[in-house]
Amino acid sequence: MEAEGHGAGRIGSIRSPLWRHGRDGTWSDAAVLRLCFPRKKLLGALRSALAAKFADGKLTIVNAFDVKEPKTKQFRTALER
Repeated sequence: MEAEGHGAGRIGSIRSPLWRHGRDGTWSDAAVLRLCFPRKKLLGALRSALAAKFADGKLTIVNAFDVKEPKTKQFRTALER
C-alpha cells in the first residue's frame, strides 16, 4: 500500500484498476460464469436446429468412418461418399 501524501492515499492497492498495470477493471470470472446460458435451453435450441435441418433434408447421419488411420484426407473422401 502506498503511503498518504503521494497521491495514492485512498487507492488501496497498486493492483487497483486505477493504476497502470493494475488488474482489469472489467468483470470477474465468476460474473462471466453467471452469464452462461442454461443447459436445458441450449439443448432445446440444438434439438430445434437439428429438427429444422432434418425437415429440410440437409441432415446427414454417419454411423462410423471406415478409415485405417486418422488422416484428414481419408475423412474427407469418406464424407464425400
